[in-house]
Amino acid sequence: MSKFEGILSYQRLDARLRELEKEIEKSEDYKRATAAKEAYSDAKKRAEISEQRAGDVVAHFDKLGNIYADTLKRLEELELNVLPNGLTEENAEKYKTQINKLNERLSAIEKELNAIGQRNDEIARINEDARKSGTRSRGVFNESKEKFEAFKKEREPTMDELRAQLDKMSKGIDKKLFDAYQALRKDRVLPAFVTLERPNSCSGCRMEISMQSVSKLKADGTVECENCRRIIYSSDG
Repeated sequence: MSKFEGILSYQRLDARLRELEKEIEKSEDYKRATAAKEAYSDAKKRAEISEQRAGDVVAHFDKLGNIYADTLKRLEELELNVLPNGLTEENAEKYKTQINKLNERLSAIEKELNAIGQRNDEIARINEDARKSGTRSRGVFNESKEKFEAFKKEREPTMDELRAQLDKMSKGIDKKLFDAYQALRKDRVLPAFVTLERPNSCSGCRMEISMQSVSKLKADGTVECENCRRIIYSSDG
């Protein structure tokens, strides 16, 4: 019996398990549930950002409102000061300049307050759209997840049985070979153990290996493919 028979039998049985795992991963309901979950997370984030922006806008609106009220008060005080004293040639230009500046400031604040109101309306719309999108995505996720769980449950008994067999088989496999297999399986480089094809090509990736690797294969019984990392084993081992 070849010393690789154990790991090769394990690889064949594991391939059946991988087929079931891939079938689950490729499930349309799984894809829909995953996409809906991402869409829900995105909608939630957009809603949170819009709420934060709305808070900032309200704070800025209140600040401008206070500035507007203070400016209006100063303008009224200035006008009240002018009325009883009257305008003289000496103070006319000074009061005129001050009043114009205050009026310009009031006008600028009014424009900014109007713009803030429009921004707040836009933020409210974005927030509402995000919440509606989140509600829809959550509904799609729940429905797709339920179907996926039912689909997965049908295959779990077979998968559990295969895992139990694999666990039992693993105890009789050379640890070095088994660890190499598990490392490649984790990276989805499968099949992990392959033979050498003529002329000196890895049967996994079809790339030719160096003469140095060929010599190592003959000497040690195994060699790592320089291209795909698969373990090339000697069928004579």
